[in-house]
Amino acid sequence: MKQFERSDKHDLYNSDLRPLTLKDRVLSPITLGVTWFGMSVQLGIFLVSASFVQIMTLNQILLALFLGLMLCWGVSILVSDIGIKYGIAFASSIMVSFGYKGSQFGSLLRLIPSVFWVGFNTWIAGMALNEIFKLMFGIQSLIIAMGIIAIVTVLLVFYGAKLVAIFNWFVSPILLIIGVYLLYLLLTMNEVSLIEVLPMGETSGGFKEVAFATMVIAGGWIMVVAGFNDVARECKVSDKADLSSWGKTNNKFAVAQLIGLVPASLLFGFIGAVSAVLTGNGNPVEVITATVGQNSIFIAILCQLFLVLALLSTNSGANVLGSAYILTSIFNKKINLRISAILIVCIALVAQPWKVGESIENAMGIMSSLISPIAGIIIVDYYLIRNRYIDLDHLYWSEGRYAYFKGFNPVAFVAYIIGVIASFFAWDFMLLIGMLVSGLIYFVLAKYWLSPTYPDSVQMVSE
Repeated sequence: MKQFERSDKHDLYNSDLRPLTLKDRVLSPITLGVTWFGMSVQLGIFLVSASFVQIMTLNQILLALFLGLMLCWGVSILVSDIGIKYGIAFASSIMVSFGYKGSQFGSLLRLIPSVFWVGFNTWIAGMALNEIFKLMFGIQSLIIAMGIIAIVTVLLVFYGAKLVAIFNWFVSPILLIIGVYLLYLLLTMNEVSLIEVLPMGETSGGFKEVAFATMVIAGGWIMVVAGFNDVARECKVSDKADLSSWGKTNNKFAVAQLIGLVPASLLFGFIGAVSAVLTGNGNPVEVITATVGQNSIFIAILCQLFLVLALLSTNSGANVLGSAYILTSIFNKKINLRISAILIVCIALVAQPWKVGESIENAMGIMSSLISPIAGIIIVDYYLIRNRYIDLDHLYWSEGRYAYFKGFNPVAFVAYIIGVIASFFAWDFMLLIGMLVSGLIYFVLAKYWLSPTYPDSVQMVSE
């Protein structure tokens, strides 16, 4: 593949968003899997799974978790190829389908769930750290605890994906042990077996409830997977690799993502549901103190500590890093990645998304409807319209092939609006409908209107 060479015409170029060369990358398939595992301890999935016991049994929740996570994995590996092949972040790659000005709209939309989860995870991590203060010293201050979490999150982002990966190598195996131990305590303290707990929950739920839960669970991850090239651009590929072959380029990384994402999220989502059924409480911080703390305060403190570390990993790698890339792109050459990370965390704290409380599943559903059409457009544009080709020489040039109409691709906006509307009319399938409808509309319009109107924008050039 031809390497990008910067010149004076590249007026959209930003050093933080430059295409990473093969020699600049740091993530092996194993490290990528470990990074995913660390990010997968998403406490939102713990809470939302707990809320589902009001409409479904644990059997059905497990099914919804599995289907939702597999859907996310599919989107993630399709999007990852953009990062692995070209070394570019979401904030750059979205310019191909939306135009260099239109991309700012899509990027800003992606900031909505990012800011939501940054604030939400900072709050939960702050609660866990506050619980440590209370158990160890008999003092507590949630505001100070959240402030500490916010500062450490920003510091992790300062050093990029490499530090997050190292961090996850340390945290991930202990998180797995804590998850299994917590599940064991919940079952033994309530004198039930794993088999006995599976039919528990609301028994009147059916196909509609499982479908809705699947979409909500996938919606919790759609912001991350729709722009997973933010992380995948760091994946190490041999300079002799055949990048023209999707399978040869992505197979090992796809398996790593599957192993990293699905089991961890499945486990912690299931623990949330079990906790809600057996204790009536779906808050992980309170559940750890109430269950583990009965046997050992010391172990409870350790569990809370690693809960904090897990949320720091999720926030820095899955939420803040991608959002910082977006702000850096929008305010090109005015703020750098570090300033962007600070701004994202500050905005998240001011927004106070944790106040959604028991409405978290509806919030995740809305985010699914807003973000899934973007994923559908990007995937269709990259695979079906461009056959995996992006012209990096034109990507950072405002007068290049991705300028379209004054920097906007009207086809992408038409497809996006229709996709969002369709998703709200099919609420139980909001994410899937939003992605499929927007992708289909984009394909038709790109084939029969965009290509004749802007032939240079989809012209294939030899790599």
